[in-house]
Amino acid sequence: MAEPIQQTVTDSDRRHFDFIDTLRKISDGLSKRETAILKLYCTHIIPRGKLEKMKRPIDVFDHLRKLDKLNPENLDFLDELLRRIPRPDLVREVLRPFQPVDRVLPESQELLPGTSTEEGSVVQLTIHGHTRMVEETKDRYKNNLARIGQTKKSNIKFVGYKKHGSILVQFVVPQETTDLLRITARNSDPRLVFMGVTSLQIGREAAVEVSEEAMFHDIQSEFALTDRMPQDDIQVGCRVRPPRKAIPKCWSSLSALNLFSDALPLHLQIAESLEYQGFSYCLVQALVQKDQVRESQMRQVVKTLEVDEHTMMTMRSKLAIADNRAKTLEEENESLKRLLEQAQEEKMKAEEAATAALMEYTEEKYTGEKPAADSEKKKHEASARDTDSPEESEPKAEAGVPTGEEPIAFGGQGSEPGKFAAPRGVIVSPDNQIFIADMKNNRVQAHDIRGAHLLQFPTVVSSGGTIRPQDIAMDNSGHLWVVGRDKSADFLVQYTREGQVLQEVPLRDIGYRYRGVAVNRRNDEVLVAESDTQRAEILVFRPDGSLARRFGHQGVLGRAVRRLTAAAGIPVEARMEDPGFITVNEEQNIIISDWDAASIFVYDQTGRLLLRFGGLGSSEGQLRWPCGICTDSSGNIIVADFGNGRLEQFTSRGEHLRHIDIATRYGSPDGVAMGPMGHLVVTYVEKNTVAVFTEY
Repeated sequence: MAEPIQQTVTDSDRRHFDFIDTLRKISDGLSKRETAILKLYCTHIIPRGKLEKMKRPIDVFDHLRKLDKLNPENLDFLDELLRRIPRPDLVREVLRPFQPVDRVLPESQELLPGTSTEEGSVVQLTIHGHTRMVEETKDRYKNNLARIGQTKKSNIKFVGYKKHGSILVQFVVPQETTDLLRITARNSDPRLVFMGVTSLQIGREAAVEVSEEAMFHDIQSEFALTDRMPQDDIQVGCRVRPPRKAIPKCWSSLSALNLFSDALPLHLQIAESLEYQGFSYCLVQALVQKDQVRESQMRQVVKTLEVDEHTMMTMRSKLAIADNRAKTLEEENESLKRLLEQAQEEKMKAEEAATAALMEYTEEKYTGEKPAADSEKKKHEASARDTDSPEESEPKAEAGVPTGEEPIAFGGQGSEPGKFAAPRGVIVSPDNQIFIADMKNNRVQAHDIRGAHLLQFPTVVSSGGTIRPQDIAMDNSGHLWVVGRDKSADFLVQYTREGQVLQEVPLRDIGYRYRGVAVNRRNDEVLVAESDTQRAEILVFRPDGSLARRFGHQGVLGRAVRRLTAAAGIPVEARMEDPGFITVNEEQNIIISDWDAASIFVYDQTGRLLLRFGGLGSSEGQLRWPCGICTDSSGNIIVADFGNGRLEQFTSRGEHLRHIDIATRYGSPDGVAMGPMGHLVVTYVEKNTVAVFTEY
């Protein structure tokens, strides 16, 4: 009996051959650039030396097969690689047909719409155009629902599916996501249409129909009428190819707006969904390149607009500075006019007084005319003198009454509005508002030139606490710069007039010593005094809070050492010891009062010492514990001589002019500022008082 012929080619062999054919087709479809990306993704399992020797993708696939990463029954690793390259067309057209049949998910016997669980509501989708449900299709639906509903993929739970003409698929969706899905379905969101969804039902609600958009150009009708393709067959739309309907090979199966129209915005997310529409990889790549070109053009336009915006902001800043300067000059001009009028009035009063003295001496009333030649003119003058009424002589009695106004004083001890606890630094704005650093109340107060309280705000910092303000200054934008300290640190803070923090600059902790602050109105640089037992310096900051430069010196002698060396006749170098208050004059020279050195130092913008005057004592030109400092409209320097309880006035060259004794009635002055109208504002830290002097 003849033996049965043994089959030489088994089903397993054919499966293997089909698997190799699948790998070969995928290898032939990858370009050199995509092969390089494929190798890059495999560097964690294949050494680089071996990868460099592999010239074709099939060589990489063969090595992955030896590592048991690929086999006919498990194509997940290859599927992930092709999606990341990205080549989803190869996944759809080559890899999926080879996938084993057992990857198809079993149908659910019964699907009950309207059920709900603790995790969320059941959403049922009617999807047109698919004939089977595999793991990859299920995962893709979950990804798309999570993206549309703006939630995590892990929050979407698959329930089951059933074939009923179209495929019915159910997912459990969080409650907060169902509202968004309902809105997208009612508005026929293109993303749902791209998925092939024709209806969406949430819970027991009525199903919402998802309709296609109206088409601008029906390529299918045109093909039927003309029997030829249009010149441009790259079209986009929401129509999904009906199942089991023959389509000409030259037809793209889609219609609507042209993808390359500038009126249609492109996004890479749309490109991911194009695989549902049967697009080739070349088309997707063309879309991405077109989108990249358009994005590059938009970035260039935005960059140009940003440059123009920065230019406009710079011009606006310069215009604002020029406008403020013009207003300042206009106010100074008005002030000079008023001073000239006052001088003319004083001159007229002096002439009248001289005329009255001459009349008393000659017993004649001087009229300003030449003497009369005839006796009738003399008789007429005599009769006029005899008939003068007492009322006409009353102005003579008022000639000695002073015309100056009394100083305006306000404040007092307390924490309520308008009261102070150690007022120190002071500044007057161009619109005559007075801002006072209310040190121990941890706030800044604002008053008008008559002393009426306007507002107050706490000197807060970013840490949540407040600082004790020691001095205050104002820049050209009307913002306030305040220097002070809390329990353990020093700060320079920029506020608006209402107390909003604009920026904060931390400073070195110098302990109990006080700081001063000033603003150079020419360039808005901020100057801060800093001294301790090792150094005495002035810090210069840019308007953005960055440190521009510093000048001064290291090593401080101290008050006691200076006195001993002076008593011994040893010459001492003229340098700062404990800089306090600062001001900047019209020549941009920096003027500093030094508490320990009992002197005034004048530096130029580079930090070169120009002048020093003062010295310890109570004689003319000498100082004891000088504090606040400012300049008047003539450039003269006014110093608050705290230790001697007076104000001193010097020329810009340091020559002593006079004592301003009128300012001593409230005690020892501490801070001093000059207003735009020539008002002198003085703070008295011991009496918790602020005084405004119109004449001094």
